[in-house]
Amino acid sequence: MPAPLPPAVRTHSPQTFLQQFLPVPAVLSSLLTPAAERFFIVPVERMYPHFTGPVPPVRATAHTLILLTSGTARIRIGSAACVAEPGEVLLVRAGQLHSFGPGDENTGLLCHFHDAFLQAGPVGSGAAAFG
Repeated sequence: MPAPLPPAVRTHSPQTFLQQFLPVPAVLSSLLTPAAERFFIVPVERMYPHFTGPVPPVRATAHTLILLTSGTARIRIGSAACVAEPGEVLLVRAGQLHSFGPGDENTGLLCHFHDAFLQAGPVGSGAAAFG
C-alpha cells in the first residue's frame, strides 16, 4: 500500500507567514510593510520567541538566511534536519520546503530577501561608485 500523501504545503509571502505564525507584536509590526516582501533583516532573538507554535512544512516566496552568534538553531530543510551553531549560516532558498519548532534559544540575524533584490545591482548613496 502506498504511503499517504502529506497535507498540502502552503507557500507564504513574508506578510502571510508573519500573520499566520506570529501574533504580530509591536516589535515586529515594522516588518509588515510593502518593502518586507523584497528585503528585511531582524535579530532572531526578537522574532523567534514570538512564534505561537511549530511551523509545519511550508515554502516561502523569498530566501531566508540566518547567521547565528550564540545558541543553536534547528530547522528541517527539505528532508534534512539541520543544526546551526554560532558563526554558522542556514540558508533556505525561495520555494524550498522547510519547518521548525519554537524553543531554540539563540541570537543572530535573520535576513529575508527576494530574487529581485539580488538582481537590482548596487543600491544606496554610494552605488554609482560601484557601477
